[in-house]
Amino acid sequence: MKSEDTIRITLEEWEKIRTSLSEIGDVGDLELEPELGFRPARGYNGIYLVGSLNRFGAEFPEKGYFTPEAAYVYVNLAGYAGARLGLEDSFAESFGSGYSWVRTGLFDVYYAGDHRSIIKQLLFFQTFYPVEGDFYWKFESPEVKDRLKRVFAAFLLWQENPAEYVKGLRSFGEKLEPLRRGLSRALGVPILERTRSSGVRYTKYAQPGQGPSEGEPRFRGR
Repeated sequence: MKSEDTIRITLEEWEKIRTSLSEIGDVGDLELEPELGFRPARGYNGIYLVGSLNRFGAEFPEKGYFTPEAAYVYVNLAGYAGARLGLEDSFAESFGSGYSWVRTGLFDVYYAGDHRSIIKQLLFFQTFYPVEGDFYWKFESPEVKDRLKRVFAAFLLWQENPAEYVKGLRSFGEKLEPLRRGLSRALGVPILERTRSSGVRYTKYAQPGQGPSEGEPRFRGR
């Protein structure tokens, strides 16, 4: 696939995300040249992002958004959009992963050893899908925009007031439990443990190369 096609696909998907988040604010244009404009999410690199964009574009007519490549693209683009709207590093990453999950149906398992990120993704999913999931939604749908607005407001509240995050966990406790158990069994990870898993990386995505160094922001806002 030509580089012009990769840029076109990236800008098209960015505009869809931009539309879906328009009730929150304007994430602005995505500048791709002379550089990508944002760092890929933790554990990933720019080369693989470009490759995923190419495969996503090639498979889209047949498979739509239901591919690991689409999920990977959305982890990155939606995370960067969240950062532009005011979310800080870890919250922006979790927002991107949660957005990708409800868009593609694929869970971003890179964070399987980080219970805090997993829980944020679970909270995203449960806030977006309070009853049941339907991954065939449209970006411009008023209902989708309203749901994403509620999710983002919750993320911003939790970021600014950690005590509210604890309250959120308590209020969603019973609803999150089936999701937590299902993910724990699927991944073989006790998700709610207080310690971080080390030595084993669980992922659906091939991830060549190293991500940004520890402490370095993955998503840069404006």
